[in-house]
Amino acid sequence: MTIRLDKWICDNLNKTRKEAKDYIKANNIVVDGVRIKDSDYKFDPYASEITINGKSITSKPEYTYIILNKPAGYVSANSDNVHKTVFELLPKEYKDYSIVGRLDIDTEGLMLITNDGALNHKITSPKHHFDKTYFIRTDSPCNEDDVKKVETGFDYGEEKPSLPGRLNILSTEENDCTAEITIHEGKFHQVKKMMHTLGHEVIYLKRLSMGPITLPESLNTGEWRLLNEEEIKSIEEYNV
Repeated sequence: MTIRLDKWICDNLNKTRKEAKDYIKANNIVVDGVRIKDSDYKFDPYASEITINGKSITSKPEYTYIILNKPAGYVSANSDNVHKTVFELLPKEYKDYSIVGRLDIDTEGLMLITNDGALNHKITSPKHHFDKTYFIRTDSPCNEDDVKKVETGFDYGEEKPSLPGRLNILSTEENDCTAEITIHEGKFHQVKKMMHTLGHEVIYLKRLSMGPITLPESLNTGEWRLLNEEEIKSIEEYNV
């Protein structure tokens, strides 16, 4: 992975892009034994030796992004005295990472975990309106009126009505309904509260996607893997 020198200065020395350019001109920056004066010089910060005015500088650790197929019965927490946590499904080196959008103990499916605070904020901040799609099963049949209410947004007991979403009914029976619902906010128990207000209790809930990231069919319940570069880039470039 290569990076521009001015971008590296911004990330590691907390400079603005303009400050970084001035900083490069004013200081003796050496990469692998060569003094660099060009802001657009590209190098691999994890494979290169970098010194500034004779002092060796270590790059910040590379960020890690994990996708997990969460099972029911695990809480979304780094530690818990009563229940198993999702971090028990991961190697210990990730125990202090952050969950991107928590799931209830009985909810399954897609979970992202990372040490990248900026990306976490991008996905979870309400102002970014990241799509989140869930598979649901309810205890009563859904109908077109439910679809219209989800599409327009409605009061479900919070300070503000829900933002417009999507409800795609997959099957409906006398005492059962399966559907996919897409929301943009991801507030506490939001899907369950919305369906309850519509007159349905959610008896099964599974998150299928967050923004451009979809739960892989090859990832079994309880399994995890690292996101690849293409997936990470798709999150960084995602706009609703």
